[in-house]
Amino acid sequence: MLADPRKQPLTADIFNRHILPQLKSIIIKSVEEAFDTKFDQKFEEKIRPFEEKMEEYHQEVVGFKEEVMGEIKNLRDEVAITTGQYQRVDKRVTRVEDHLQLPPIGY
Repeated sequence: MLADPRKQPLTADIFNRHILPQLKSIIIKSVEEAFDTKFDQKFEEKIRPFEEKMEEYHQEVVGFKEEVMGEIKNLRDEVAITTGQYQRVDKRVTRVEDHLQLPPIGY
């Protein structure tokens, strides 16, 4: 069989100038696609649970905040009631002391 005159023999120069850049391009593209896919998978595997835990933590903090705010409101109400009761009792004691002409008790 005779060689086809249209085909050039494969030389190092032809390989380096024409084939090697194409091979590099194909290999780089394949590696990038594989890396991107694996990176995305690993990212999802690691970040998704973290995001879920952060959301749970956020909900716990919000719940705790609401509970604390409720307790503070209750304490504020109790202090207001107690202050009012103290003022009424103090006024009554002062009237009794005045009526019985007793000296006030020092604190």
